[in-house]
Formats: sequence, C-alpha cells, structure tokens
Amino acid sequence: MTTMDLYIFDEYPPKSLVLPGYFDPDFHDIVDTASNLLDRFSPSEIVSAVRHFDEYIYSHTSDNQTSPDDWQTKGDPYGEYCAGKRTDFLVQSTETSRDLNDAFGCSIQRHEALAMAALAVIAMAVREESKLEQAGDMEELYWRLGRYAIEGSRLSYAANILQLNPHVALPVEKYRKSIASKGGLAKREKYSPLRQAIYSAWTEGQHQERSNKEAARRIWKALPDELKLTPENKPILTSDDPEATVARWIAEFKRGKTP
Repeated sequence: MTTMDLYIFDEYPPKSLVLPGYFDPDFHDIVDTASNLLDRFSPSEIVSAVRHFDEYIYSHTSDNQTSPDDWQTKGDPYGEYCAGKRTDFLVQSTETSRDLNDAFGCSIQRHEALAMAALAVIAMAVREESKLEQAGDMEELYWRLGRYAIEGSRLSYAANILQLNPHVALPVEKYRKSIASKGGLAKREKYSPLRQAIYSAWTEGQHQERSNKEAARRIWKALPDELKLTPENKPILTSDDPEATVARWIAEFKRGKTP
C-alpha cells in the first residue's frame, strides 16, 4: 500500500510490533488486547475502517473539528486525536446499542470498534513521538505520550469488557475506569522489583553523572537474568530495546519519581 492508503498508520502497521518507545509496557498491553479482538480484520481493513470512522465523525460534527486529511498530513500537533468526539461517540454507542456499521463502513461489533479506536491512538502516538523527538521537546513528548497511553488503555479495556459482555450498556464507563485501575496496579506490581533494582543500582553506583543512555546500558548489562525474566522465564521488558526503557526510568528518577 502507498502512504496515502495507510492513512495515519504509515509508521505503525495495525497489529504489528511497532510501538512508541515511551510508556512501552502500557502500549504493549493496548496492542495485545486490541489485536486479539480484531482477528477477523486484516491490517488494510482496519486502516480503511478507522479512516471511514474519522470521516464520519468529521461530517457529523457541527463544531470545528480537524479533518481526516489534516490528521494524515499534519498529524496531531495539539494532542487532540486521543480524546473528544471519537471517544464520546463510542461511549454513547454502548449506552444506546447504536449500530456502528455506517460509522466504520463495514460490519462491526461494538467491542471491535473500540479496539480499532485504540489501535488508531497508537498509530498517532508513534507518528507524534518521532516528530517530538526530532524537535527535542521532551516535556511535550512525555505529556503527549502519557495522554495517548491513558486513552488507548481505556479504549482497549472497554473493548475487552464489551467482548465478554456484549449487552453491557450504561456501566461501561465504570468498567473502563475500574479495569484500567486494576491494569495499572498489575503493571506496577509486575515492574516493581526490576524498577527498584535499577533505582538502587543508579543511586548506589557511579551512574548519576552519566547520561541516561550510558547509565542504562551499564546497569542493564550488570543486572542478573532473574530480575529481567518473569516466573515463566519470559522477558519482563518486551520491547526490542529494553535499555531505552531503563533510560526513561532513569529520567523519571532524576525528576523525583522513585519506585
């Protein structure tokens, strides 16, 4: 497919392993949850449905909204893609059992619509991360990627609830908040021993004068394997570059966010 065919998915093919480098555990969970709910859709079908949905929202909204063409060519300079009309529309659909086929241009169930919206948030996050890193605007990058991670998590967890109980209506917002909270607690528990070990190594070693990247490289290399693996012998950090995650944690330590 050409770049135009890929819409906003030009840097993140749907259901692929490409993820933003920041908040990667959160984004990994979003992709894993949403992709599993979209087995019957090909990547090109997801791209087409998301674009159709964005066009539908744009054409059915009276106030001034960004057009799909602008999302494609200009990106999301103000961080607006991850909130607003799309989420409101999908939440309302769970309350009214609205048929979403017209909105997405295909036969689709409510949980699949939410899962597609979650993948679209990741696609935009990957694009914006690249721009913000090139611009060197790290404060905006952390704020924006955190916002994408939160919204993508809410959408994917809501999709999972609706897949398990297609008839849930009004309580869906409560479920979204409850499940997202439990998911956040599970993530903290999963990464806590590793983060604590890295924090200890960073504070006790000769690393605080080094760059985040260099400190991360040395600390990660020195850590024993048992800290890097789950009880099932799987990597705790699933990204292709775990040292980048460690470097981001060190940046958080420097700002006072300790484990």
